[in-house]
Amino acid sequence: MNHEDYMRKAIALALTVPAFPFGAVIVKRVTGEIVAEGYNQFALNPTFHGEMVAINRCAELHHPADWSEFDLYTTAEPCPMCQSAILWAGIGCVYYGTSIPYLQKRHWQQINIRASAVIAQTAFRNTTIVGGILEPVYDLSIAHFPKQHLVKKSACTSHLSIHLLISSFFLRHFSFFGRTAPANFAASYLF
Repeated sequence: MNHEDYMRKAIALALTVPAFPFGAVIVKRVTGEIVAEGYNQFALNPTFHGEMVAINRCAELHHPADWSEFDLYTTAEPCPMCQSAILWAGIGCVYYGTSIPYLQKRHWQQINIRASAVIAQTAFRNTTIVGGILEPVYDLSIAHFPKQHLVKKSACTSHLSIHLLISSFFLRHFSFFGRTAPANFAASYLF
């Protein structure tokens, strides 16, 4: 596979969530194996951007000691939060599709700090960033999607439904020493 193949995979992941169409894959550079993937899950947690989900899955599945052997492909230039996580992990190279300025022109909410600016302020890492991989393909893919804004929750939203949503999230995404978390774990931990 080549850069465009990995970016096509990230785009395919992104398009599964039209409200927040951002996806990412992490590739082991030497073998070309996709070791983790993620797509934006902002509806569950505002920090669950595609890159963050992919990094967390990679950590959970592979427990890598040396993240510099990985490349991350993401449909859009990493925001400051995601680029910081990439740097803390030590991922060697980031390839992205479209840029933060393009997303801002299309009225997507973005923090106006470029990924390269975050890298420039991080003396302890040597991460390379390359933009524009399949940029026109991704830009065209998301051009018709409506930009989502936070929907205010109704005052009638029951605490029980929130409790069940959080509990099911914890059961799906976390395990405890190879066992599934007890059904009431999230509720007892968070409430």
